[in-house]
Amino acid sequence: MTAITATDYSRAIAGAVRAEFAKRRIDKKDLAGVLGCSLPTAYGRINGRLDWPARDVEAVSNFLGMSPQRLSELASDVSYRSDVVEPALPVDLFAQPARAKRKASK
Repeated sequence: MTAITATDYSRAIAGAVRAEFAKRRIDKKDLAGVLGCSLPTAYGRINGRLDWPARDVEAVSNFLGMSPQRLSELASDVSYRSDVVEPALPVDLFAQPARAKRKASK
């Protein structure tokens, strides 16, 4: 069993917060007001680039109406692995965009 690092924890919390915000249709910009920080700091937290201090986890969980433990549980249930690359769909190089109009022949 491997130990979870602070960076992994921050990414997991960020993923859970993004998921909850999307589910509740809350704009990411509202996170800055919830945390009482600047917009770049809020974006750094929600994108997983900055660590999540305990006070910020508590603030966002209160805003979402759940306990910090529940938010941590949601973060630990994330089944997304960042080291696995999803296979790309086959691409038709000559396909036209769906709304492309044909030029009228004169």
